[in-house]
Amino acid sequence: LCTMPPATDAVDELLLWLKSHGAQWNNVELRHIAAHERGVFTTSVIQPDQVVLEVPPKVMLTPDSCGEEEPLAAALKKSGASHTAVLLACFLDQQASRSSFWS
Repeated sequence: LCTMPPATDAVDELLLWLKSHGAQWNNVELRHIAAHERGVFTTSVIQPDQVVLEVPPKVMLTPDSCGEEEPLAAALKKSGASHTAVLLACFLDQQASRSSFWS
């Protein structure tokens, strides 16, 4: 079980968004460790090969998840640009879109 306080900042809002789209985490929690820093801590003994975090592909921003609706990213993909350049362009396209899934 992951403990999550009410959303108080962008990171907490991100965690709530991830959970609402199927991400799961067990036996871990996020805690403040210093100003603007967080750490992931176990809440119980974790066994070898035990999954503690699952993130569905639909919430991952990857070169493959950038579709034709992101014009700059699509153009870079077609040109053979690096994955980093495509991801940056996809991020910028998404940031500019009011209807972005990642907003």
